[in-house]
Amino acid sequence: MFELSKKFFLSFEIPFSQIQKITARSSGPGGQSVNKAETKVQLRFNVDTAKWIPSTVKENLKKIFKNKLNKSNEFIIECEETSSQISNYKICADKLKAILEEAENYKEKVKYTTVKDFINLIKSDEQIKRYKDTLINQKKKRRERKFNRRDYD
Repeated sequence: MFELSKKFFLSFEIPFSQIQKITARSSGPGGQSVNKAETKVQLRFNVDTAKWIPSTVKENLKKIFKNKLNKSNEFIIECEETSSQISNYKICADKLKAILEEAENYKEKVKYTTVKDFINLIKSDEQIKRYKDTLINQKKKRRERKFNRRDYD
């Protein structure tokens, strides 16, 4: 669960006036009051038209949180944890801040598919030699493992 007191450090402001707030009846137990009070809160905004989000953060949002986007590229966050609409709204706002912070700080892991990719990033000859030695050792181990699988009569 997200902590309400968590500090968020974003390089941009979130204009909650431009985010659509929808309330609905919450599911779950609660007797007759469940059918009367709208405590579930949904925050929605279109990722493409949100000018307050930097383009890099938009791209990262689309990569990381595909499951929170609908067909019209609306980002949806909802909360129905408490029986209070105000506290559910605060939880949604904190979730949104945490998600945007994660998208802002997201960096893809670099995968080295070939030896050339790895060598291009490394400067010293010693590191290149060590890398090539480990590749050769791995190759020898694979060869030996396959050789041991052979059945000799």
